[in-house]
Amino acid sequence: MLRALVVVLLLANGLYFAWAQGWFGPPPRHAEREPQRLAAQVAPDAVTVLPPTSASAALQAAREAALRCVEAGPLLEPALGQAEFRLSEALVAPDAVERRESGTAARWIVFGGRYAEAGPRTAREEELRRLGLSFERLTSPAELAPGFVLSRHDSRAAAETWLKAKAPKALRGARVVALPGRNEGILLRAPRLATEQADKLIAAGFRPCNATR
Repeated sequence: MLRALVVVLLLANGLYFAWAQGWFGPPPRHAEREPQRLAAQVAPDAVTVLPPTSASAALQAAREAALRCVEAGPLLEPALGQAEFRLSEALVAPDAVERRESGTAARWIVFGGRYAEAGPRTAREEELRRLGLSFERLTSPAELAPGFVLSRHDSRAAAETWLKAKAPKALRGARVVALPGRNEGILLRAPRLATEQADKLIAAGFRPCNATR
């Protein structure tokens, strides 16, 4: 009886060995050996295992690349208030919005005028032409216009230097004055938005930050 049991065990082991080697067909996946697993991989040399810190940095870089920037303006009221309401509707936090004033700075000019009456104004214009001087007609602000801008400068000193360099007789009555700057409004910019937020704002009148106005 014991001899028969030993023979049966040997036969069973032999059959399992033959099955595991694939003599009766492909073995099941859980029975695969490591060489078989390596052969089944697709371009295993292209797989790079990143350390946790590198993987985190790569994920953060991918998220940053997906962020978008939109802007609107420059705007004055009531359009400014409407644009800020659109930002709140898109769930953009107030501290995530950049606000920048836009406009022209005050300039110093050499000015001839003010000529309220047409006769003296026309005579002065003809005189400037005879002298070969270039000029611009000034129509605003009201406290200076109508008159003539003979030159523009970034500083009072530069304007006075230009005026002194000209013959006093040719520019009689001309003086240096400050021309007020112009306030064009506020530029709103949201530089770090999710795609859904950016699309919603663009549909509401905003534009991508790299778009030409």
